[in-house]
Amino acid sequence: MTLRTFEWSTTHTTASFLELIKSRSYYLVSGPEARQRLEQQLREVLDQLGEEFELPYVTYAYTAEKR
Repeated sequence: MTLRTFEWSTTHTTASFLELIKSRSYYLVSGPEARQRLEQQLREVLDQLGEEFELPYVTYAYTAEKR
């Protein structure tokens, strides 16, 4: 088995990150009050990062050969 690691990032603003969060299951299954609280807390943190910020990702790709 072989493992390859790919590090990459995307640039976000507070608004674009909040839109990303709205597609996540933990957000979608939350009630309106929890969603509003999460959005407010995220705004407070993300606004401190400036106009734009990088969101890092790491992708792990495993490959194997059939014997």
